[in-house]
Amino acid sequence: MSAILTGAPSGTPRPSPKKSPRPSTPPSTRLALPPSGGGTRRRCARTGHLARHRTSGVRSAPAVWTLGLPGVAGSPRLIRVAGDPVLHQPCRQVSNFDGKLGELIDDMFASMAVAEGVGLAAPQIGADLAVFVYDCIDAASKRHVGHVVNPTIETSGEPEEHDEGCLSVPGPYYELARPSVATVHGVDRTGATIEVTGTGFFARCLQHETDHLHGLLYIDHLPRNRRRRVLRDMEPFEWNAP
Repeated sequence: MSAILTGAPSGTPRPSPKKSPRPSTPPSTRLALPPSGGGTRRRCARTGHLARHRTSGVRSAPAVWTLGLPGVAGSPRLIRVAGDPVLHQPCRQVSNFDGKLGELIDDMFASMAVAEGVGLAAPQIGADLAVFVYDCIDAASKRHVGHVVNPTIETSGEPEEHDEGCLSVPGPYYELARPSVATVHGVDRTGATIEVTGTGFFARCLQHETDHLHGLLYIDHLPRNRRRRVLRDMEPFEWNAP
């Protein structure tokens, strides 16, 4: 198992804990799951960006960090959008646990941090490798930060419907039912075994990011007519690295 540290790092800006159906802060390179709430199609008030899931007390809440803490050494990269082939094909399993893998994970954390994100998969920054990172809260408002390499996933619990979107599909987002509990098995950047269980929004995050590694976007779970509408309404926007 990977090493675990508790306690939120200093200097990491976090969103306010309250859920808000119309948040005012745009997302960026992150997983882009919007807050829970009614409705099937929404946009954030500012420039049509996807809304970020917000919960109160996240900044000061204890965090569970898996081995491979997000470092400041990484460089943000450009986010790929729907239509880019790397997003629509299964990723390769990681076989080399070397410095290049560590650099990729650092860049993923940096990209997610710049975007104030909650999750990011490697193909979203152009790497066809089975890796994702996360910085997300669960049903008990506990913050989880870490990464998983070569994940497999098991789900349980009753399906929960919540609005979902994706930074790789800029613009609208829609309600999608997903199981309320998810457990991911994989390894970390050193090859050590990892098991991560998520509930609530964190469960949705784990499922969303694992989907990316199989070449699936959240819109692939929508009815065909709704999927066409999402693609039609995609905004001409790219998440540019600074």
